[in-house]
Amino acid sequence: MDYKLIFILTLVFPAISVSAFEQQTVYDEGIKAWLSENGLFDIQKEQEKTSNSDNMYLFIERKVTEIGEIVKGTAPEYSIDFPTYDIHNSRLSTNELIEPDSETKALLGNRFSISGDLGGGISSYLTVINELPYVGDDISILDVEGDNATITIDRNNFTLTSGANWSQKRTEIRDFDTGTLLVTVTKEIINHGKVAVAVER
Repeated sequence: MDYKLIFILTLVFPAISVSAFEQQTVYDEGIKAWLSENGLFDIQKEQEKTSNSDNMYLFIERKVTEIGEIVKGTAPEYSIDFPTYDIHNSRLSTNELIEPDSETKALLGNRFSISGDLGGGISSYLTVINELPYVGDDISILDVEGDNATITIDRNNFTLTSGANWSQKRTEIRDFDTGTLLVTVTKEIINHGKVAVAVER
């Protein structure tokens, strides 16, 4: 927070409290225009960051988690990174330049994480689905009706309502150059329902 900016605002608009300014909940167009004219607020940039947040889209998330446990040898210590989105309180924030529109049937999030002796980290990305059925590597979205999605994954067919999820767990032995690990793989599909999208550029 720029405290010099707060001081200027307090002088020009004494009725605005600092906390209200910080939360950006009581801005009106007159204040934004004044800030913009004085180079203290970029209206165009702010509009770009929230350009997609007025529309709601069905968000389906595919999460794969792998946890490793050493059977013999040493851990491979893999590391992955680059998560591109976050979902919280029905708000999907992303740094991907996605452009969902009126033709969008759903958004699909793919999230992969590893932990334990396998290593650590999270990676993720989003896919905009404009046509159905959508066929991915191991997941297909066959139909969308309202907040309900009919899905096929690993030969399992089901319909998820808003807030519902499906999960499956398995274990497997994997051999690496450094040793052998017992890996527990959990695959989960979550229907987050309709969410607002905020592209943070």
